[in-house]
Amino acid sequence: MCNLYRLRSVERWEIAEATGADETWARSCEVEKDYVAPGGPGYVVRYEEGRRVLDGMRWGYPNPESGKKKAHWFSVPSRRVFTFAGAWRHTDKGPVFAFLTCGYEDDNPAAHIVGRIYPKACPVILHKEDEERWLTGKLDRALSLAWAYPSQLISVE
Repeated sequence: MCNLYRLRSVERWEIAEATGADETWARSCEVEKDYVAPGGPGYVVRYEEGRRVLDGMRWGYPNPESGKKKAHWFSVPSRRVFTFAGAWRHTDKGPVFAFLTCGYEDDNPAAHIVGRIYPKACPVILHKEDEERWLTGKLDRALSLAWAYPSQLISVE
């Protein structure tokens, strides 16, 4: 899977507004570049004390192996801000997060826009109406969202 995601021209207040998150920062982990890479800071929406909280965390557990690969930029053209399913946890160096990935329909990566480039796994992109279930649902209900986002709704550069 590509180990970058782009935040070009998206401000943190836009992420908070698009996800319904409170922009009260529990930590001051700022994203300084227009992309996020393993080991670097990224924005995370998590559920705490009955509300969505926009937070900053370092990406990666365990630490990913480094390697040079061509960058492919996937987007959801109909949504300026879209969300990935993921998990986070505390470590002795602060909170860290990772994306949830899934396989492809009928185990056929070649039939999916992401699968043609990354056949091993696809990041789980959440539909807007599924964000609350991911953040607050019981594990089995949340994991039922682990499907490849419809290929026709994604573009690639």
